[in-house]
Amino acid sequence: MTIGTMFTLFVLPAVYVAIATDHSAHAVSKRTKDIEAFEASVAS
Repeated sequence: MTIGTMFTLFVLPAVYVAIATDHSAHAVSKRTKDIEAFEASVAS
């Protein structure tokens, strides 16, 4: 039972973190492009 608990609390979350995809880089670049487009439209 202790082995199962350790697996659930430590091993499984570590595996999820290792295989997770970083979505923040795409979101930041999209937001940056939107801001640049807005600033360009306001400046002209």
